[in-house]
Amino acid sequence: MSALQRKISLFRFFGRKRQSHSVGLPADCLYDIFNLLKDDIKSLHSCILVNRLWCETAIPYLWSHPFKRSTPPAPSLISILVASLSDAEKSFRKSLLFYSKLDHATIDKKAVSGINNSALSVYCALCRLFFGNNLTITSLKLDRPTKHTSPLMENSLGVDLSLQNIKDLTIRYTSDPFLFDAILKQAENIEYLSVIKSSEAGLRNFEDLQYLSSLIFSQSKLRGFSLMCYDTVNGFSPSVLTPLASQADTLVSLNLYGIPFPGETSINALTICTNLEELDIRRCTNGPGCQLDQILIAEFPNLNKVRVVESSLLWGHLVASAIQKNPVDLEEVHYQPWEDEEHDGLSTSIIQSIIKWQPKLKKFGIALGADEIPSLIEILNVPGCRLEVLSLFSLGKQEKDLEKIWPELGKNLPITLKHLNIWIFIGAKSMNLFLQNTKAVLDSLYIDSWFEDYSHPPYINVLSDYLKDRPIDMANFFNPALH
Repeated sequence: MSALQRKISLFRFFGRKRQSHSVGLPADCLYDIFNLLKDDIKSLHSCILVNRLWCETAIPYLWSHPFKRSTPPAPSLISILVASLSDAEKSFRKSLLFYSKLDHATIDKKAVSGINNSALSVYCALCRLFFGNNLTITSLKLDRPTKHTSPLMENSLGVDLSLQNIKDLTIRYTSDPFLFDAILKQAENIEYLSVIKSSEAGLRNFEDLQYLSSLIFSQSKLRGFSLMCYDTVNGFSPSVLTPLASQADTLVSLNLYGIPFPGETSINALTICTNLEELDIRRCTNGPGCQLDQILIAEFPNLNKVRVVESSLLWGHLVASAIQKNPVDLEEVHYQPWEDEEHDGLSTSIIQSIIKWQPKLKKFGIALGADEIPSLIEILNVPGCRLEVLSLFSLGKQEKDLEKIWPELGKNLPITLKHLNIWIFIGAKSMNLFLQNTKAVLDSLYIDSWFEDYSHPPYINVLSDYLKDRPIDMANFFNPALH
C-alpha cells in the first residue's frame, strides 16, 4: 500500500468514526504517527491492540515487510495479550497453560486433520485480506495439509482475488479450488515454480495433471522450475514434463526429484531447454526407451551447475558430457551415485574428465575410493584452483586403505576451501593428522560417521584442536554445507 493510499484510507476510517460520534485523533495526526512508526516493528505490533482503526492502519505497514524482525525482538502476541490483562483477569488464567512458552504456535498434522469450521472461517478471512483489495502479493506457498472442507470453502470468498503479480509460487498441500482457479486465470508471470508431491492425499492439482500442464504453458517467462515427488507408488506421469518445451527460451534452472523418464519424449522435453544454467537431478530413473545418444548430443552451452544424486546411469553420463562441453563456465559438479560397480566406473570417468578439461570449479562432490585419491590430489593442485566446497562420498568399496591416505590428502587441500563434507568412514587419529596438515581455514566440516558422537571424545578433541581459539560455535562448524 502506497503512502497516498494509506492516507486516503485513514481519512475514510476517520470519517466513518466521526459519523458514529466516536472521539479519536485526527486522520492527519494518525498518518504522522504511523509514518514515524513504520520501521518500528515492535511498536506496530502494540498498535494492533489499541482499537480497530489503529489495527487496520498498522497491518499494512507490518505486511509491507512481513519478514522484518525488530531489535530487540517484538514480544509475541500471547505475551502482549497477557500483559494487557488486569490483575483480576490474570487470576483466572488456567495454570496448565504455559503462556510464557507460547512464543510460537505449532500445528502438526494431527491437529490440522481435525480443523473445524471456525478455523476455516478464519482461514478464509485471511485469504480475503491477503488476496483481495488489489494487494500485490508476489510470493505464495500453498501448504495446508488437509482435505477437510466446508460449504464455505466450496464457494467464492466474496472478493476478487488478486494473484496476477505472483512471481514465486510453491504448491505442496492444498485442496482449495478457489485459489487454484484464480492462479490459473491470473498468474501468467511466474518466474519460479515449485511443485511437491508426497504420499499425503489432498492435492487437487495432481489428480488433474492437465491443470499443472496448463499452468506451465500459460507462463510468459518461467525461469526456475522444481518438480519433486516423494511418492514412489502414485508418482507423476512423465507427460508432466512435456510443457517445459514452451518455456525453453527463459528457463535457466531445473530441479527434478523422483521423476521417471520412460522414453524419448520425456528426455526431449528436458534437452530442448538449451538455456539451462543449473540442472539438479535426484533419484530419477530412465526406461529402455531412453537412448544414451540423446543425452550425449544434448547441448547446454550456459550450464554452470550440474548435480546428480542417486539416479540411473544415464544421468551420470550427462555429468561427464557437461564437463567436456562446458569447461570454461562450469562452476559446480556434484555426482553422488548409488553404490554399485557400474556407478563406480562412471564416477572414476568423471574424475578423469575433470583432470582432462580442467573446469574452474567452486563446488565439487564425487564418490571415490583409495584408488581415486591420487587423481583427486591432481585436481586439487591444478594452477588457479578456486575450490570452496568439497564433498566426498563412498564408492562402497573397502575403505580401510583410505586411513593411510587421509593425512596426505590434507596437505593438498587448496587454501580457497571453506567447506568440507565427508561421507566416508575416517577415524579420529587419521582426521587429526589430516587437519594438522592442511593449510585451508575451514568454516565448516562434516563427517557423517561422526554425526552421533562428534560432541564426545575423541572426536570433539580433534575438532577443538583444529578450531583452537576461533570464535565459531561447534554446532555451526560441524554441519554439512552442500549448496
